[in-house]
Amino acid sequence: MNVLTAVAALLSVVVLVGAGGGRRHLSAPLRQRITADALRLARSLGDPRPARTARVYGPASYKTALTAWGGGVTSPNVRKGRYYVIVVRGRFVFDGPFRSTSGTVATRLWSPTTGNNGTGLGRKLPASMSRLGRPTLIDLR
Repeated sequence: MNVLTAVAALLSVVVLVGAGGGRRHLSAPLRQRITADALRLARSLGDPRPARTARVYGPASYKTALTAWGGGVTSPNVRKGRYYVIVVRGRFVFDGPFRSTSGTVATRLWSPTTGNNGTGLGRKLPASMSRLGRPTLIDLR
């Protein structure tokens, strides 16, 4: 009897994981806001070709998202709400006041309530992004 219970439990886990894949679904209005922000991010960093897709990690707490994104130490006034990390790939150049920076990965820490909480530019994603789980792929076309 214990073997049958174990097999039934294992099958239910396989069915649940196969059905959703552990992905978090974004509502249509939230998806539209993230799409608009991802396009603004790509344009603001001078990508000559329009980005085709964006990867969205989250939702997560501010502290978890900031740490995974590669940000610094959080302040004592921890922000509440859901936070996402938006990732767009392309050829980006930021002409800063002191020097130009280029990269192929643009990231943004974003919240539906506070909007843009920081932008990053680099050649690859930090390994700590895996803490946020699998991303949701959004078509930007």
